[in-house]
Amino acid sequence: MSQGLSSRGTQSCSRRRPAWWIAAVALAPMISAVADDDMGRRCRAHPGVALVTVSVRVLTKQPTAGDDLTSDAFRVTLGGAPREICAFEHSRQPVSLGILFDASGSMKESGTNLLAIGRLALSRVLEDARPGDEFFLEYIRTAPKMAISWTSDTDRLRASLAETPAIGRTALIDSMYLALNAMRKARWRNRGLLVLTDGFDTDSVYSFRELEQAFAASPVPIFLALMIDRRPLRAELPLEEHVQREELTRFANRSGGYTTRIGSNQEEAALIPQLAKAIRAPYLMSFQAPTAETGGRLDLKVETPGLPRSTVALYRGALVERPRQPGSRPVH
Repeated sequence: MSQGLSSRGTQSCSRRRPAWWIAAVALAPMISAVADDDMGRRCRAHPGVALVTVSVRVLTKQPTAGDDLTSDAFRVTLGGAPREICAFEHSRQPVSLGILFDASGSMKESGTNLLAIGRLALSRVLEDARPGDEFFLEYIRTAPKMAISWTSDTDRLRASLAETPAIGRTALIDSMYLALNAMRKARWRNRGLLVLTDGFDTDSVYSFRELEQAFAASPVPIFLALMIDRRPLRAELPLEEHVQREELTRFANRSGGYTTRIGSNQEEAALIPQLAKAIRAPYLMSFQAPTAETGGRLDLKVETPGLPRSTVALYRGALVERPRQPGSRPVH
């Protein structure tokens, strides 16, 4: 992002939003500082007042990426008290996107080639990449395999996806553990982990508790695409598989990410590039708050009151810029 957040008075997005929108809002704590001198005192940290910035990703029905909302579509409260949004921007930013792709044998069982559907979806994600975007590609198998570390070479990523077979068992938790550690080396503050899997672990060494500990050490929004065979003749899933998928869904949603379910057809696979689009283009919004209210865990809520009641708001934190003490170095 080459400029600071624009003020509300300079917003250009004014289209009327559809009535059917469903939003998933993820608030990431890793946002660039925005206290530029030209933003005016009304959006700056000063004695007794901190500047809080949140990154909000909006998804619509099914879920396609939500564009063209203005700041009036959002309501921000801190400690139950409403806060005026003093700076607001919606633009595409460079992204660090980790891709975790299930290439175990279960992705090609019962004649349903979920592997091919996943390849198609990820190819579309990579086609939309821009200079500066970076990715890694890891395969979920019996043993986790980091196929390609951080790179901007999308041709290399696509070639790997085209060649990989569906083999072995599914060490899903082990693979996510490795991916979370890899996210520590991400270049950009705007980042996410995109996980395509059938959601059933059969071979991990690490426990789910250890996975949560790895997330605490390297928090990142997890965007989960559960790929499931929905054919009528498919036998009912065992209870254990249902439980594992529900646990994984809760974990992704708590991370500040989102979960969607993908069936074995190309139309549903198009939802995965929409998730990637939302990751790349967050809404950035700032508001002022008394410094005393911004210590520790923030009692922060971001709502979209003009959207249906089914709206889901997910967030992990916010960047808080407090007044600098005389002689201290600026925050970058």
